[in-house]
Amino acid sequence: SYFGANVLHPRTIIPVMRYNIPIVIRNVFNHSSPGTTICHPSADENEESSLNAVVKGFATIDNLALVNVEG
Repeated sequence: SYFGANVLHPRTIIPVMRYNIPIVIRNVFNHSSPGTTICHPSADENEESSLNAVVKGFATIDNLALVNVEG
């Protein structure tokens, strides 16, 4: 979906973050796809290594710009 599927209610994320439970998001139309895993970084990762992480995916939408502002 364009702006991410809102399939996870914010309250479900609280125990996920608290207990470092990984979330695996799969494509129901493509069962062979590995999906996306969202998890806490491993303990041996430091800030420098996370800055050099490889981008594994990138999505674009023609004629659309999106700016997220958080604070």
